[in-house]
Amino acid sequence: MQLDVVQRTAPVTTFDTRVVPPTDRISYWEQQCGEYVIGLTCSSMEVDGLQARFQYVDFGLIKLVDIIGHQHVVERLPIHVRTREKDSVFLTLLMRGAAFVNRANECVLLNEGDVVLYDTNRPYMHGFPGFMRHVIFEVPGDEFRRRFPGWDLCAACRYDGSVGAARQISTSLRQIITRHSPFSGNAIGVTEIEEKIWDVLSMAHGFSRGVERSTYHSLLLDRVRQFIAANLRDPKLSPEMIAEHAGISVRQLNRLFAGEPDTLCAHIFAMRLDACRTDLRRRDTAQASVSEIAYSWGFRNLSHFSRNFRERFGCTPSESRAR
Repeated sequence: MQLDVVQRTAPVTTFDTRVVPPTDRISYWEQQCGEYVIGLTCSSMEVDGLQARFQYVDFGLIKLVDIIGHQHVVERLPIHVRTREKDSVFLTLLMRGAAFVNRANECVLLNEGDVVLYDTNRPYMHGFPGFMRHVIFEVPGDEFRRRFPGWDLCAACRYDGSVGAARQISTSLRQIITRHSPFSGNAIGVTEIEEKIWDVLSMAHGFSRGVERSTYHSLLLDRVRQFIAANLRDPKLSPEMIAEHAGISVRQLNRLFAGEPDTLCAHIFAMRLDACRTDLRRRDTAQASVSEIAYSWGFRNLSHFSRNFRERFGCTPSESRAR
């Protein structure tokens, strides 16, 4: 599958409470959040008034919000749910500070690096006792329910960002921010950003259902195989290149293939041999020499290619073409 790796201009909306007098900052924040994100009320015990900055970028299906600020609490009250409807799901990464989410009579405590997931169809309170930064990855509720039928977000779901397998959720969201620069105005690989966010949600879904390893393992393995297939002709395709794309180390990548029939390198080699045999038997490549076909699929040593081709298929490349 070919991914969107080009830069795409997406306007970034920014506002900061410090541009208005301290007495007006709460109402200013509520107004701006209501216009761009969601209807809510806000309170703060800051002596100098609420200090917070907001960045918002709309990629169409997916929206991202980056908020940096001092102590404050936001509430989506029952009246907001009734009068200011919004059907979205918030996947939120706490990048700095501490936080809490009060939802369905349960209070979830968050530390730096943790991730929390909830929808906007029910009331909630989200608070920060001190300096904070969090990034909200917003997806539409109808698409979320289509992909994950039966996943009820009545209570907020917390994913530990420091220990355990769920840490990969936090790591994956951080990598989206650092690698794709979504708040730069020239995001890199917008389609890939969307795919990765849905992948993270699939991973979170697996953890919530108690199938941590199998869900994450299968999801990541599928992404790696898709990337290999899309870049099979590239002679520079390597474990390092694949690991960088997947956001994991080479060591983790090799462990990913530990339970598979072939190692990573053997998998790539076998796919290239299969592709060469297919091309050798196609009519539209009849004018291409064996070496040209081998080179086009990333092979650089013709004798090595021929020897391994014979071992795999029981005949030479030329014999395969003649059949």
